[in-house]
Amino acid sequence: MGYNVSGYETNVVWCESITSQYAWSPYIGEFFNSISSFLMLLTGLFGFIRNLQPSSKLPWQWALSEAIFALVGAGSMWFHSQQTIFGEMLDEIPMLWLACGYYTMIRRMMILNGLKVFAADVATTLVSVVTFVAYFSSQYHGIFVLGFTALLLFGSLYAGQLGPWPFFTFKAPRLAFFVYVFFMVGSKVVWDLERREYNKMTCPESTTSVKFYFHAFWHVGACVSHFTWMSYAAKLHALMQNDNLKKLD
Repeated sequence: MGYNVSGYETNVVWCESITSQYAWSPYIGEFFNSISSFLMLLTGLFGFIRNLQPSSKLPWQWALSEAIFALVGAGSMWFHSQQTIFGEMLDEIPMLWLACGYYTMIRRMMILNGLKVFAADVATTLVSVVTFVAYFSSQYHGIFVLGFTALLLFGSLYAGQLGPWPFFTFKAPRLAFFVYVFFMVGSKVVWDLERREYNKMTCPESTTSVKFYFHAFWHVGACVSHFTWMSYAAKLHALMQNDNLKKLD
């Protein structure tokens, strides 16, 4: 049982494509999923340009992660508008790069915090390589989702332990970390809800239904979680760097 997707070349098909393919434009297969992807592109470009300003004192890892997030948005736009396997790869490969980009930021802060990074380096590299090889050899989308989620959770667990505050405190800047986690988890929930509608063959046809926008909500949530993560990481890095400079004085 399931929708007839024999005409699709991609590894995953979204509800909007099933019920409203090219409904709003002859050039855009999934209009709302594409527009929400554009927000990701803008968010990444804004952060990248901001990090290139002379006033920014953040290391190159921050600009790299912003650029990758913009690339994820561009790839997602291509995927949802053109619905090709090439577009899907432009979306998903940069997502793995993004998780690794986040780790390069965490790694720098771990070093500033006096932590050893060898085991974390090995784990991140191993999960990234295994996910890449297993997914592209099998073309099973679940492997990609599992690997990407594992990389984000791994990095988040490390990031949540950094800094001079108790883990469970809702004071700034730790509050930004929990906002990041909330929107990351919330985005994954609406992503799964969209997949649930697809698997049940109950994809909503009406744009007045909240369920119609589940995958678009995933894109918007990803923008918020990315922005709050970058803000938290910037404040945390500045604090750690200042502490190290004080120790050198």
